Amino acid sequence: MPCPLSFVLCFLPVPLSKDEVVVFDVGHGDSTLFRFGSITCLVDVGMGYTDIANELIHRGISKIDVLVVTHAHQDHHGGLEKLLERMEGQVEYVFFTENTSEKYPQVEAHIVEGDETYLVKKGKDAIMLNLYRFYSTSDENDNGICVRFQHGDFVAYHFGDAGKGIIDRMNIDETIDFAAVPHHGSATSVSDLLYEHPPAFMTVSHSTKYCLPSEEFLRAVEESGVRVISTYYSGCTTYDGKYYKSYLSP
Repeated sequence: MPCPLSFVLCFLPVPLSKDEVVVFDVGHGDSTLFRFGSITCLVDVGMGYTDIANELIHRGISKIDVLVVTHAHQDHHGGLEKLLERMEGQVEYVFFTENTSEKYPQVEAHIVEGDETYLVKKGKDAIMLNLYRFYSTSDENDNGICVRFQHGDFVAYHFGDAGKGIIDRMNIDETIDFAAVPHHGSATSVSDLLYEHPPAFMTVSHSTKYCLPSEEFLRAVEESGVRVISTYYSGCTTYDGKYYKSYLSP
């Protein structure tokens, strides 16, 4: 287990006191903001069509404490250069796979090589950050990083584009408040998690190119009773652990 990271509060324009997950509408791709009190974490940055820096600034965010790019596919990292240019010097810790790092050699990032746990502190706030990595030589989706956040009793997961085999190997056995649907709801992402520990709330990004989410995933969701919101129909969606709001009708 690596040494815990400790963040020092340097600048916080808008005081926060609650958990909030914001799923940006980036079309085919992923970008999700996690806010835990004063701690700001961003997982993936989309293809680049949506200006994530603008979205953050609009919400009073001028600094990212933790940035995780799950894997080296364009729909997850394509907006990175624009984001870092707009927020130069305001991204504290960055986590990549080695394949993503090869694409951005100018970015100082930590390469996740297995299961890693960090205690992230900022002012009076603290979260547990868990990063999971299962190597795959044949599938970049399964070569990525899965992320778990815990702030008090609130637990959230982001699986990137991991398939069923990877998610099942994580041996998740807890109540989940939020999860980003892996791989845009493809058939390969339908894991036992949906039935054994269904999250209270899930979001899925859309892909008209690949006809996602898949029929198999939608059937599994209906059987498990999980509430899933699609950015295709709802646009940018915010969830606070109890209620959600979106810019379009669900």
